[in-house]
Amino acid sequence: MNRCTFTAEENYSFSYCAPARAPAETYSTCTRNTLNRTRPVSTANRSYGDLPAAAGLPGSGTGAPSNMGQQYGQGTGPAPAWNTTQQRPVTEIVQPAEASWIETQAGRRRTEGRFDATTKATDPHYDWRLHTVIDHPSTDLSDRIYQRAGPLTASEKLRCQSDRPSATTPVGANAPAGAER
Repeated sequence: MNRCTFTAEENYSFSYCAPARAPAETYSTCTRNTLNRTRPVSTANRSYGDLPAAAGLPGSGTGAPSNMGQQYGQGTGPAPAWNTTQQRPVTEIVQPAEASWIETQAGRRRTEGRFDATTKATDPHYDWRLHTVIDHPSTDLSDRIYQRAGPLTASEKLRCQSDRPSATTPVGANAPAGAER
Protein backbone atom coordinates (compact mmCIF):
# COMPACT_ATOMS: atom_id res chain seq x y z
CA MET A 1 0.00 0.00 0.00
CA ASN A 2 1.31 3.45 -0.88
CA ARG A 3 0.81 5.92 1.99
CA CYS A 4 2.27 9.36 1.33
CA THR A 5 1.98 12.11 3.92
CA PHE A 6 3.34 15.62 4.23
CA THR A 7 4.57 16.91 7.57
CA ALA A 8 5.28 20.63 7.91
CA GLU A 9 8.20 21.71 10.09
CA GLU A 10 6.46 24.59 11.87
CA ASN A 11 9.69 25.77 13.52
CA TYR A 12 11.11 26.55 10.05
CA SER A 13 7.90 27.70 8.31
CA PHE A 14 6.77 31.32 8.34
CA SER A 15 4.73 34.04 6.64
CA TYR A 16 6.41 37.16 5.30
CA CYS A 17 5.95 40.10 2.95
CA ALA A 18 7.89 39.91 -0.30
CA PRO A 19 10.12 42.85 -1.28
CA ALA A 20 8.21 45.82 -2.67
CA ARG A 21 7.87 46.11 -6.42
CA ALA A 22 6.29 48.71 -8.69
CA PRO A 23 3.67 46.98 -10.89
CA ALA A 24 2.76 50.12 -12.85
CA GLU A 25 4.33 53.25 -14.27
CA THR A 26 5.26 56.43 -12.40
CA TYR A 27 3.19 59.56 -12.96
CA SER A 28 4.67 63.06 -12.79
CA THR A 29 2.53 66.16 -12.51
CA CYS A 30 3.70 69.44 -14.01
CA THR A 31 0.47 71.21 -13.14
CA ARG A 32 -0.19 73.66 -10.34
CA ASN A 33 -3.14 71.60 -9.11
CA THR A 34 -3.41 68.47 -7.00
CA LEU A 35 -4.42 65.45 -9.08
CA ASN A 36 -6.93 63.13 -7.44
CA ARG A 37 -7.82 60.04 -9.44
CA THR A 38 -8.58 56.37 -9.15
CA ARG A 39 -6.53 53.85 -11.09
CA PRO A 40 -6.60 50.05 -11.15
CA VAL A 41 -3.63 48.14 -9.75
CA SER A 42 -3.17 44.49 -10.75
CA THR A 43 -1.08 42.01 -8.76
CA ALA A 44 -0.25 38.36 -9.36
CA ASN A 45 1.50 35.80 -7.15
CA ARG A 46 2.59 32.29 -7.96
CA SER A 47 4.01 29.34 -6.09
CA TYR A 48 7.50 27.94 -6.40
CA GLY A 49 9.66 25.43 -4.62
CA ASP A 50 12.59 23.11 -4.94
CA LEU A 51 10.62 20.18 -6.39
CA PRO A 52 10.66 19.61 -10.15
CA ALA A 53 7.59 20.23 -12.29
CA ALA A 54 7.22 16.45 -12.60
CA ALA A 55 6.12 16.35 -8.94
CA GLY A 56 2.86 17.90 -10.14
CA LEU A 57 2.40 20.44 -7.38
CA PRO A 58 0.12 23.32 -8.37
CA GLY A 59 2.00 26.31 -9.68
CA SER A 60 4.39 24.08 -11.61
CA GLY A 61 2.36 24.44 -14.79
CA THR A 62 1.01 20.88 -14.78
CA GLY A 63 -2.65 21.77 -14.16
CA ALA A 64 -4.65 19.82 -11.59
CA PRO A 65 -3.12 19.02 -8.17
CA SER A 66 -1.34 15.69 -7.99
CA ASN A 67 -1.29 13.25 -5.09
CA MET A 68 1.67 15.20 -3.63
CA GLY A 69 -0.30 18.45 -3.94
CA GLN A 70 -3.25 16.92 -2.07
CA GLN A 71 -0.95 15.53 0.64
CA TYR A 72 0.70 18.95 0.98
CA GLY A 73 -2.71 20.59 1.47
CA GLN A 74 -3.68 18.01 4.11
CA GLY A 75 -0.39 18.42 5.97
CA THR A 76 -0.51 22.22 6.16
CA GLY A 77 -4.11 22.74 7.30
CA PRO A 78 -6.06 25.04 4.99
CA ALA A 79 -5.34 24.45 1.33
CA PRO A 80 -2.90 27.08 0.05
CA ALA A 81 -3.75 29.51 -2.72
CA TRP A 82 -1.22 28.30 -5.30
CA ASN A 83 -1.64 31.16 -7.76
CA THR A 84 -3.48 34.42 -7.07
CA THR A 85 -4.37 37.46 -9.13
CA GLN A 86 -6.32 40.50 -8.09
CA GLN A 87 -7.17 43.95 -9.31
CA ARG A 88 -7.94 46.75 -6.87
CA PRO A 89 -8.82 50.40 -7.45
CA VAL A 90 -6.42 52.78 -5.71
CA THR A 91 -7.19 56.45 -5.17
CA GLU A 92 -4.01 58.28 -6.00
CA ILE A 93 -3.39 61.85 -4.84
CA VAL A 94 -0.48 63.62 -6.53
CA GLN A 95 0.61 67.05 -5.27
CA PRO A 96 1.96 69.71 -7.67
CA ALA A 97 5.56 69.12 -8.79
CA GLU A 98 5.56 65.53 -7.49
CA ALA A 99 6.10 62.10 -8.97
CA SER A 100 3.84 59.28 -7.76
CA TRP A 101 4.05 55.51 -8.10
CA ILE A 102 2.40 52.43 -6.62
CA GLU A 103 4.32 49.67 -4.80
CA THR A 104 2.96 46.28 -3.82
CA GLN A 105 4.20 43.73 -1.30
CA ALA A 106 2.83 40.23 -1.68
CA GLY A 107 1.90 38.23 1.43
CA ARG A 108 3.88 34.98 1.15
CA ARG A 109 4.13 31.71 3.09
CA ARG A 110 7.30 29.61 3.13
CA THR A 111 6.68 26.06 4.30
CA GLU A 112 9.50 23.68 5.02
CA GLY A 113 8.62 20.04 5.51
CA ARG A 114 8.90 16.51 4.25
CA PHE A 115 6.98 13.94 2.28
CA ASP A 116 7.11 10.42 3.76
CA ALA A 117 5.99 7.34 1.86
CA THR A 118 5.76 3.70 2.77
CA THR A 119 5.69 1.55 -0.32
CA LYS A 120 5.89 -1.91 1.22
CA ALA A 121 4.70 -2.66 4.73
CA THR A 122 6.97 -5.69 5.02
CA ASP A 123 10.27 -4.06 4.04
CA PRO A 124 11.19 -0.65 5.54
CA HIS A 125 14.05 -0.29 3.02
CA TYR A 126 11.48 0.75 0.41
CA ASP A 127 10.35 3.74 2.47
CA TRP A 128 11.43 7.16 1.30
CA ARG A 129 11.51 10.71 2.65
CA LEU A 130 11.72 13.86 0.56
CA HIS A 131 12.56 17.18 2.25
CA THR A 132 11.26 20.29 0.51
CA VAL A 133 10.71 24.03 0.81
CA ILE A 134 7.63 25.44 -0.92
CA ASP A 135 6.82 29.14 -1.21
CA HIS A 136 3.27 30.20 -2.06
CA PRO A 137 0.82 33.10 -1.55
CA SER A 138 -0.14 33.37 2.12
CA THR A 139 -3.65 32.64 3.35
CA ASP A 140 -3.08 34.48 6.66
CA LEU A 141 -1.17 37.59 5.50
CA SER A 142 -2.74 39.98 2.99
CA ASP A 143 -1.00 41.79 0.16
CA ARG A 144 -0.01 45.41 0.78
CA ILE A 145 -0.44 48.28 -1.67
CA TYR A 146 1.28 51.62 -1.08
CA GLN A 147 1.19 54.92 -2.92
CA ARG A 148 4.62 56.51 -2.89
CA ALA A 149 5.34 60.11 -3.86
CA GLY A 150 8.37 62.33 -4.01
CA PRO A 151 9.59 65.62 -5.45
CA LEU A 152 10.48 65.81 -9.11
CA THR A 153 14.15 65.47 -9.97
CA ALA A 154 16.02 68.35 -11.60
CA SER A 155 15.68 66.79 -15.07
CA GLU A 156 11.94 66.20 -14.58
CA LYS A 157 11.50 69.87 -13.56
CA LEU A 158 13.32 70.95 -16.74
CA ARG A 159 10.99 68.75 -18.79
CA CYS A 160 8.00 70.43 -17.14
CA GLN A 161 9.39 73.86 -18.02
CA SER A 162 10.27 73.00 -21.61
CA ASP A 163 8.43 74.65 -24.46
CA ARG A 164 5.46 72.64 -25.65
CA PRO A 165 4.62 73.98 -29.10
CA SER A 166 0.97 73.91 -30.02
CA ALA A 167 -1.21 75.27 -32.77
CA THR A 168 -1.99 79.00 -32.52
CA THR A 169 -5.48 79.75 -31.33
CA PRO A 170 -7.58 80.83 -33.08
CA VAL A 171 -6.41 79.37 -36.35
CA GLY A 172 -4.83 82.11 -38.46
CA ALA A 173 -4.25 84.49 -35.55
CA ASN A 174 -0.84 85.41 -37.04
CA ALA A 175 -2.35 86.47 -40.40
CA PRO A 176 -3.62 90.03 -40.91
CA ALA A 177 -7.35 90.58 -40.51
CA GLY A 178 -9.26 90.60 -43.75
CA ALA A 179 -12.48 89.62 -45.46
CA GLU A 180 -11.12 86.24 -46.62
CA ARG A 181 -11.11 84.84 -43.12
